[in-house]
Amino acid sequence: GLARPVIEPLPANLPKGEAVTISGQNLGADAKLSCGNQFQETLSASDKEMTVFTDAKPGEQPVYVTTPNGVSESQTVNIYSLDFALSKNSIKPRENVQAMVHYESIPVGTKLIFTNKSPETITMTIPGGQNAANECIYTVSEQNGSLPVNITGILRGNFKIALDCGQSALSENVP
Repeated sequence: GLARPVIEPLPANLPKGEAVTISGQNLGADAKLSCGNQFQETLSASDKEMTVFTDAKPGEQPVYVTTPNGVSESQTVNIYSLDFALSKNSIKPRENVQAMVHYESIPVGTKLIFTNKSPETITMTIPGGQNAANECIYTVSEQNGSLPVNITGILRGNFKIALDCGQSALSENVP
C-alpha cells in the first residue's frame, strides 16, 4: 500500500475565501483538506501539492489531509477573514469615497497594507493608520473589527486597491 499523506508546516494564518496551495507528499488526486472538521473544496491535487479554497469559520482550527491511504498529522492554524467593501469604484477629482474593511481573527500587531494599484493618484486615510507614498498601513489592535477608509481622488477614473496582510506579523506565532 501507499504511505499516508504528509503535509509541510502550514502558515500560522490562512485567509478565508481564497485559494491556498499546500505542499506535501503522498497526496494524490483524491486528497481532501479538513479545516475545523469541515472538508474544503479541492481545486487541484497532485502527489506533492494541492490547492484548496478555504471556507472555514475564522479562528484557530485543526487542519489535516485525508487520502484513501490515511490521514496526515494535524496542525493548528488561524483562519482569518478580510473584506473590503467599497461604495463605488470610480472617483471624481477631489471626491471623497468611503470604504469599510471588516476583519475577523487577525492577530493583534499584524500590519494591514492598503496599496493604490491604479495609475491615478489617490489618498487613503484610516484613523490611526500611517500614510506612505502610495499606501496606508494600519496595525491591528483588536482581533476583530471594522475600519473606515476615506479615499480622496485627484484624477477622474477607476481605482484599484490591494489589501495585503503584512506577512511579518502573520507568520509569527504571537501568544
